[in-house]
Amino acid sequence: MLENIQKKIQFLILICLSIVLLTISLLNNSVSYFVDLRQNSIKVKILENVIDISIASSLRDAVKINFYPQTRYSSNQYLISDKGFLNNLLKIYQNILLKTNPSQITYEQSPHSIQRYIQFNPFRSSFQISQGTSIYRFEINIPDFSLEVWKNNEKINQQIINVSWIKLIIFPILSSLSIAMLLILLFTSIFRPIGYHSEQK
Repeated sequence: MLENIQKKIQFLILICLSIVLLTISLLNNSVSYFVDLRQNSIKVKILENVIDISIASSLRDAVKINFYPQTRYSSNQYLISDKGFLNNLLKIYQNILLKTNPSQITYEQSPHSIQRYIQFNPFRSSFQISQGTSIYRFEINIPDFSLEVWKNNEKINQQIINVSWIKLIIFPILSSLSIAMLLILLFTSIFRPIGYHSEQK
């Protein structure tokens, strides 16, 4: 009986540890976009780079925020609107568990506001802001340390970005290991319940 309880406690500790590791890895395997519409412009901060785009007319309607996910990677990319630590975690886990189609993730941001967006697994990414008839794309290529800004089909800006390769190597691996550990633990609990052998003796 005591051995059975100890095994259940160990199992719960491993589950909690896996979730904590997955959470840490997800939060560090991300890029933040700060979209500032408080002036008569669209100002976007990506990493330490700030792009300020003047617009001809004042912002009266909400702008549309979305991104084009890269589909060639084994793990999906997701974009979420920052709503606080716990809400962010719930949203990203919801996307992962429900296998949300990343290309269908869209947000609207009101004029004269500032909002943070977080993209997970951002090795290469395409963040997009639609305002009226203009579409602004922010193309991040982390392996090339480059950021390109496009208005419709015209490149209007290009900058060098500074990113940590250590984070990009360690945290995606940690995410994969955490997910693998969770799956193994869950399958073990389903097909071989904790304490099964103890009860058979």
